Amino acid sequence: MEKLFTHFMQVVLHGSISQAAIFLNITQPAISRSIKTLEERYKVQLFERKARGVELTPAGQIMIERCILIENEMKGMESEINSLFSEKESLRIGSGPAWETPIKEMISNFLFMYPNVHIEIMPNTIENLIPKLISGELDIVLGGENGKSFVENNDVSFIPLMDTRLCIIAHENHKLVQSSEYSLKQLSDYPWVGFQSSNSMLDSINKLLSRERTPPINFILKTGFIEVALALVKKNDALLCATNSLLYKIKNRGFVELPLNEPIWHYHIGVWTKPNAQRRHLINEFIKQIKQQVANNKHHKHF
Repeated sequence: MEKLFTHFMQVVLHGSISQAAIFLNITQPAISRSIKTLEERYKVQLFERKARGVELTPAGQIMIERCILIENEMKGMESEINSLFSEKESLRIGSGPAWETPIKEMISNFLFMYPNVHIEIMPNTIENLIPKLISGELDIVLGGENGKSFVENNDVSFIPLMDTRLCIIAHENHKLVQSSEYSLKQLSDYPWVGFQSSNSMLDSINKLLSRERTPPINFILKTGFIEVALALVKKNDALLCATNSLLYKIKNRGFVELPLNEPIWHYHIGVWTKPNAQRRHLINEFIKQIKQQVANNKHHKHF
């Protein structure tokens, strides 16, 4: 509250300019100047001098009532702000499997910075997560820009963080590994595994095949369980359709990328959330941290 009103309230509380000056540890003239400034500002007399102090005028009575209301509002504001850091806040995140590495590496650091935060992570595909973001069930969705087809006219935004692509992965003992380059048409005779439930990603392959008048690929499994997918790739001569971020994770386990004569799909992955003006401070801090983690992983080629 402005110093003038603080001086005014202390005079009212103590009933004396001299006692208010002692309480505030300032001089009486300083108190008197504040009262005079208020009286000149509002063109009223606030106090009547009595033998044992001062007494409020009707104008002074109105001012003290308003000052008390303002002071209570200030205390309420301070209490609400402090509650942000003393009570549990929640952060609800939806994510696809490609984000496991950056989330794993940053989540403990984030909780160290914000120990009162309760974090929930919901794994799913972008087409299932975007509606939950729109409805308010989630605060952040980590996924690809293909989510725009599910946004329609809703008020959400996409923050791209990096480029990614779909690639074809085989076990190092697969007979196809010996050649230098393949077309999708040549690979369509083999069984395939999709490490995404996202039909929009897997269907992009079949669209390319349709253009070449080739029968669609036979996906024997679509799963979000990486170890199940890798077991089929290794034992069934299956080919794995996945993002290049997965390849970084398994490249030292006997799995290699098959070179294609044309890319399947390049796209951006990033953060889906509400527009900046609607985001809480905590959400902005998480986005800031995930940006830094993605940058670190790209530098070390972990993502």
